[in-house]
Amino acid sequence: MENNNLVYSIFTPNSKTKGNELKINGDRQLSTSNGDLDSVRNIITDIEGEVKKKRVSDKSYFIAKEILMTEITYKKDLDVINIWFRDEVGKEEPEECSILLTLIAPLAQAHGILVRDLEQRLQNWDGRGGPKTSTEGVADVLLTHLPPLLPIYEEYLDGHILVLEKLDSALKSNNRFEQFYRDFETQKVCYLPFTSFVLKPLHRLLQYQNILQSKYLYNLSIYVTLLSLKIFSYLRIPTLINQ
Repeated sequence: MENNNLVYSIFTPNSKTKGNELKINGDRQLSTSNGDLDSVRNIITDIEGEVKKKRVSDKSYFIAKEILMTEITYKKDLDVINIWFRDEVGKEEPEECSILLTLIAPLAQAHGILVRDLEQRLQNWDGRGGPKTSTEGVADVLLTHLPPLLPIYEEYLDGHILVLEKLDSALKSNNRFEQFYRDFETQKVCYLPFTSFVLKPLHRLLQYQNILQSKYLYNLSIYVTLLSLKIFSYLRIPTLINQ
């Protein structure tokens, strides 16, 4: 029978072999007589255990890959404001936009570095480390980058309401700004209402909350729990989003 590239062959007694033998990949032989079938069962159990571990590692890798893909998408969403909107605003930078552009810049810069480091860790999948190293590396990157990001997010959360209020006020009272704003929303890069991009950092924090609570980041479970609680309670995310 064949299982996970390990081939078992039972040989009947002949002139060259003594008794029944179990041959594994041509290297290991075990006698199947005198109770040695227990040894065979143990080998099979070990193999099945390795298969289960591989399935967990595979799933962990795909979760790590998903984290990278969503982080890349999030960075592009930040750039809608930090690069594209900033470029449209130009050097004048009207008051209605100044606070938003000031708040978004450090987030975009920090997440650019985070994306770079995540991409480097995921490359371990094709190297010597394999899925286990890759997954643990991704968890390590998140836990390295997220704590320093929390003060930046706290500042953004404290200021985003004022940003939305200023945008709303400008749209109602400034025809020139309203035209500029509407024109920007029609551009391909702005694939959502502009305020949706303003709220993206809040939504991303909730995504981090779910990521850090994933059972597949088991190797750093205690630190993950503490950091996850800090993100959730210290920054009061649910309350802010429900407002």
